[in-house]
Amino acid sequence: SIRRLAELFLEKGNQVKLHPQNYDEFLCVISGRATVYCNDVPVSVSAGQIFFIRQDQSHRIVADNKENFRYYCVGVTFCEDEPVVKEFLEKLQGKDYFVLEDRGAMQPLFARMTGEIYVQDERTCNMLYFSLCQILILLCRSFDEQSSGKQGYISSSDVVYRVLRFVDSEYMHLSRVKEIADSVLPVLHQQHIGSFCDGVKQQG
Repeated sequence: SIRRLAELFLEKGNQVKLHPQNYDEFLCVISGRATVYCNDVPVSVSAGQIFFIRQDQSHRIVADNKENFRYYCVGVTFCEDEPVVKEFLEKLQGKDYFVLEDRGAMQPLFARMTGEIYVQDERTCNMLYFSLCQILILLCRSFDEQSSGKQGYISSSDVVYRVLRFVDSEYMHLSRVKEIADSVLPVLHQQHIGSFCDGVKQQG
């Protein structure tokens, strides 16, 4: 069940004070950087990452001194009989917390969940449940990639997300805009045209 659902903002240099965790919690970082202290162990998190901490752990969050920290926060109490939950917990292998890169697929799901808090009906419950299931499945895939050392599942949103992150990191270098466009656009064009042609071949 969902215990907490919010989009939160922490001004640069400020912090969420140390507190015990009464439920399992996900943080999906939208922008900025912060240090999460899990039982006094510092863990750096930044935009494009997912942080998870298990119930009964203590933690606090300290925003970076140079930029504000914005994130989605989802607290849950898992029903361990659910197959997708069971697999996720098995993949944890006893970890109390973890940080994983989100290649663009999970943040929209967290945003969708947060957008449901103003509607209270059966559809909302279904949206929250299935969005959470998708997040857990994507996290399991990420665990599999880590253990195998190979990158597996890549969606079109992953490609777009990586391009946006690259452009965002280079936006101050205005003189390089044309260079970035020349290096990125042909790759995207080739991928989309290739996928389209493959689909046409299969239909034929």
